[in-house]
Amino acid sequence: MELNPAEEENRSGRMAILFTFTQNPHVVQELIDYTKNQFLSSTKDREGPLEIPEELHVADWRRYALAAQTQGALPVLKEPFVQLNFPVREGMSMNENYRKASFKGLQIAGMPEAQGIQLDEPEKLRIVFIDGPVGKLPALIAHHPRDFELLFQSFFYRNEPVPIPSAMGASIVKGVNNWARLRKVFSEFRSRNSFRSAQSIFAEINQKKQLYQDTFVLISKKPYSNVWPRNYDHQKWQEASVKIRMWHEYAHYFTSRYFETMQNNIHDELLADYLGIHAVKPIFDAQLFLLFLGLERHPTYRTGGRFENYLGEPKLSTEAKKVLQTLVIKAAHQVESFDKYLGDSPDRNDLFRRLIAIASIHIEEIAAPNGLKRLVDLYSHR
Repeated sequence: MELNPAEEENRSGRMAILFTFTQNPHVVQELIDYTKNQFLSSTKDREGPLEIPEELHVADWRRYALAAQTQGALPVLKEPFVQLNFPVREGMSMNENYRKASFKGLQIAGMPEAQGIQLDEPEKLRIVFIDGPVGKLPALIAHHPRDFELLFQSFFYRNEPVPIPSAMGASIVKGVNNWARLRKVFSEFRSRNSFRSAQSIFAEINQKKQLYQDTFVLISKKPYSNVWPRNYDHQKWQEASVKIRMWHEYAHYFTSRYFETMQNNIHDELLADYLGIHAVKPIFDAQLFLLFLGLERHPTYRTGGRFENYLGEPKLSTEAKKVLQTLVIKAAHQVESFDKYLGDSPDRNDLFRRLIAIASIHIEEIAAPNGLKRLVDLYSHR
């Protein structure tokens, strides 16, 4: 696709920056493609209002949270999310009754396989809300590590016991069918359109997924990124890990609603950990972020760090990966300098203005010598 003059100038500037990190033109091309800023490519107006109304499903989750106080979270959630009525077991995704219940919403009464998901500490499962400018985001916190894995397998792998990476401790469950909401919406449509067939009503509802699909977060209490920073005892770091995860995931939720994009990319992770670290520290801590990625002793990389999860598809070449590590390290320190320059964030909206500034520039531009100035200019412009 042919670029317009402004895009061509920007691309040339980005390439010039990358050539200061490597003289290999093939690596520069790899990284130009990998670091393309999807937030800038979004059609969403980045100058628009920060606040966005919350999604429809949040009202239902308020009721679930209230009911869970007396009934427990798991029993309450088994009605809207029928997959929780089945154990995690090899072959479960192909089980006929499981498929009827989870794909078609058939009632589970009389299904012998519907023995429930076997959590170790179901009584400690909690429903909470993360409140930000794009509305409340429901979160389900599992106290026991195995319970998080089972819930993850249920929602992401159709109750199959797929191994979960040890560093995985949270994830957004996006666009999952809520069968209680779907039945209610269908009933309301039917009452207003009694002359129509069930098939035509379902076809119309299917075009309005916000009416029956939910988004929420699964969170574990495992050490964040499977690391133990200095100066944190077990309980303190466990509490901090939950806070970091909650706001890390909210950052992803924010970009998905505000910019209408969310990628498995190192830039997204910088944004997410920026917000997560702010939940436990007044200023972004670059070294803590690099510890999470496994880059705390660069050029040595600690295997198992999260950096290896964000190498694109197909994955970057070995040389490009090394250059990206250097870019990330420099960018992280520039973001820390940006935070220090601005000082403690006075309120939530200011923090999200900073986040938008970091999102509104390519990561190699953040890493460049003038990255701090560019971040400050973007923040001031907004």
